[in-house]
Amino acid sequence: SPGRGSVPPELSDVLERDSEARDMWDAPSPSHRVEYCEFVSEAKRPETRVRRAAKTVELMRRRRARKGELK
Repeated sequence: SPGRGSVPPELSDVLERDSEARDMWDAPSPSHRVEYCEFVSEAKRPETRVRRAAKTVELMRRRRARKGELK
């Protein structure tokens, strides 16, 4: 489960509310998780960070779907 120290609050909130997203959070490598966190936290406006947090979950879902297609 993500720690609030490294995960932006906007992303942490999404992960807390969405159990599927929370389960997916552990799948990417640590470097990918860092990139996701930076993508969210680098936005200046709060509403942009919220949008980017939602986009991060969408990206994780797409990555998971692609991996499923490869099996």
